[in-house]
Amino acid sequence: MNIAEYVILKIILIEFARIKPTAPADLISRIFRMT
Repeated sequence: MNIAEYVILKIILIEFARIKPTAPADLISRIFRMT
């Protein structure tokens, strides 16, 4: 995966965490493990 995709994914995760601060941490770690 290239840098642009990683940056976009990180921005999406940050926005998701801001909108839903109660998001389970295992969901975010699972997304990071997928990459």
